[in-house]
Formats: sequence, structure tokens, C-alpha cells
Amino acid sequence: MALVIAFRASFLPGLMLGFASWLIGRAGVRPKLPRGYIFRSVFVVICIIEVTAASLGAFSYTTGRTVFPENLYRDLFHTV
Repeated sequence: MALVIAFRASFLPGLMLGFASWLIGRAGVRPKLPRGYIFRSVFVVICIIEVTAASLGAFSYTTGRTVFPENLYRDLFHTV
């Protein structure tokens, strides 16, 4: 169930935003970028995001501290 929720929370909004970006990108009069350039750029951004997320996770795991101030993690400290 957590996998389904995570998939819906990340994939579906990304798909909608990506489709909107594609429409906007194709609507102008500027020259279109080659697909290979776009795919390489997206791959580089994904790699940067993954390395950053892994580094921050390793930092939190090894130090036992949160990355951001603890008041941003309300669900960890307040029960419903």
C-alpha cells in the first residue's frame, strides 16, 4: 500500500507537470531542442536529485539529526 501511495504521490503529478511543460515547450516560435539533448539533461537532473537524496539520508542516519528544523516534521512529534 505504501508503494502505491508513493507512486501516486510522485509519478502522477510529475506526469501532469511534464505533459504541461511539453505542451508549453512546443507552443513557442523558438527552435525546438533535439530529443537527445532533453533526455540527457533530464537524466543528469535525476542523477543529481538521487545523489542529493542519498547523501541527506546518509547524513540523517549517521548523525541522528534531521536535515531541516524539527518544527517542519510535525507528524513525527505530534499525535492525532
